Amino acid sequence: MVSGDVKELGRIRQANSSSRFVFGYDPRDLIGSKINKLMPVPFANIHDKFLNTFLNKGKSTFLEKN
Repeated sequence: MVSGDVKELGRIRQANSSSRFVFGYDPRDLIGSKINKLMPVPFANIHDKFLNTFLNKGKSTFLEKN
């Protein structure tokens, strides 16, 4: 589960034991980390910008685009 709170937006709040098998991380090591940690690098590097743009504009400027 990822936080939707503006101050903690994008931070992992809960993870189950499947994260060990799917991502190779112990669930306890994910808590408090940014969700970017689980993304491929090209997406992880720009994910915070997407979140900030969404917060500032109140709408997505990148969905449904190539």
